[in-house]
Amino acid sequence: PQLFALNCLPSTKAAEYQFYFVMCATATTIVSGCVAERIDPLCYILHSCMLSCVAFPVTAYWAWHRDGFAYVIASLFFLFALN
Repeated sequence: PQLFALNCLPSTKAAEYQFYFVMCATATTIVSGCVAERIDPLCYILHSCMLSCVAFPVTAYWAWHRDGFAYVIASLFFLFALN
């Protein structure tokens, strides 16, 4: 539909956005399963917001973006493994 939020993006970027969205949701639900009924609900909501808005985007950039240092280091390790 025309009202879809990702309509203005090319299909490859929309797919990339959905991939990162699902990975972030998965990371948050893993934590929720670990702390279920162990912490206050407000603390869980705050923790989920911090994980989704700060921790996941930073680590995803480091690991998956071509300029991220973990991506570069992994590329170097792979390069040296071939020699």
